[in-house]
Amino acid sequence: MVSKEKGEFLSSDKRTKIKYFIWKNEDVDHRGILQIAHGMTEHIGRYEEFAEFMADNGFVVVGNNHLGHADSVVSKKEWGYFSELEEHPMFLLLEDMHILRGIIQKDYANLPYFMLGHSMGSYILRAYLTKYSEGIAGGIIVGTGKEDDSTMKLGKNICSFLAKIFGWHHRSKLMQKLSYGAPYKGFNMDGTDIANSWLSHNEDSIKEYFADERCTFRFTLNGYYALMDIVIFDNNMENVKKTNKDTPLFIISGSKDPVGNLGVGVKQVYDMYEDAGMNDITWKLYEDFRHEILLEIGRESVYKDILAWVNVRM
Repeated sequence: MVSKEKGEFLSSDKRTKIKYFIWKNEDVDHRGILQIAHGMTEHIGRYEEFAEFMADNGFVVVGNNHLGHADSVVSKKEWGYFSELEEHPMFLLLEDMHILRGIIQKDYANLPYFMLGHSMGSYILRAYLTKYSEGIAGGIIVGTGKEDDSTMKLGKNICSFLAKIFGWHHRSKLMQKLSYGAPYKGFNMDGTDIANSWLSHNEDSIKEYFADERCTFRFTLNGYYALMDIVIFDNNMENVKKTNKDTPLFIISGSKDPVGNLGVGVKQVYDMYEDAGMNDITWKLYEDFRHEILLEIGRESVYKDILAWVNVRM
């Protein structure tokens, strides 16, 4: 049976307690570690089914609620807010992931260590691997994409302008609207048409999402600024080339995922890594799957593919 433990550590912001969970099955031999980085405006609890699957197959699964999310905040007023602006605000989340990795590796030093990032978590993982890829047995990049630098820089400038008027904690409807570009056209974004949701075809999952206050808050200007900042960082080939060439990468997404521009952006990310000279890189699109492929109808095939991929790279 899979057990679930909760822990906490001091964030790299030096003020917030970051909450994390560990899933493991003591009835099977532990063969590896899988650390999960969740996406924007959600929480690590949404990955429990997948975590239990991996735990039943011998993995110790761990994941934290990012700074500005769920219970990793000083108060709910900081949902969608990361920090006072610095060079790369999102790097606080990256460093928190590294703190958690250190905590887990103390107890499981000899097990191969894999990391998975979904959506916003995929962008953070891509940046993480430019700095800390040594010792990582493999990176699984889920629901990622590629946006033009010019669009991201414009968005950052709009955030800075609005922040001068309203402050960095402001929750802008304009920024929320601007963040949904052309690939989102035709999808429902607010839960009023569940059958046509951008998230997935899984109506039960979508209902749970929109009923959960930890998933329905609006990002702050600070949060949007930080997210666009890390997208620009990930776009820079000089940064991509800093990733250890021997770190295996598995890039997966739904063919109907607007975050990946319906597959186009996913292929662009793959091409960047290929141009950087990565030695073991695989990508796959799941036909007709939308954004949340780990919660999508038919997700069992994704689970099995991830397990098969890590098994080969143990």
